[in-house]
Amino acid sequence: MSHKDEDTVAKKAYEIASIIKASLSEKAKILGPTPKPIARTHNLYHYQILVKYRFEEQLEEVLNQVLDLTQKRENKEVRVLIDSEPQSFV
Repeated sequence: MSHKDEDTVAKKAYEIASIIKASLSEKAKILGPTPKPIARTHNLYHYQILVKYRFEEQLEEVLNQVLDLTQKRENKEVRVLIDSEPQSFV
């Protein structure tokens, strides 16, 4: 996720991480949120949350909740990208 203000993106990242943690089983590992290795580009600050799992029935529903949250008016400037099979963490 990214935003022009670091405090805003960090706060929203922790909010999203808590939603994910509360909804998935204890077997799923939530890593982050943390600033990405290249934390700022094009005047935007970038944070990431990694979810390690084998099988989570609720995962798709939880990610849809996250996307719905980001569509609200107060979150309109927060950019969220969900990558189901990341090849790189940069």
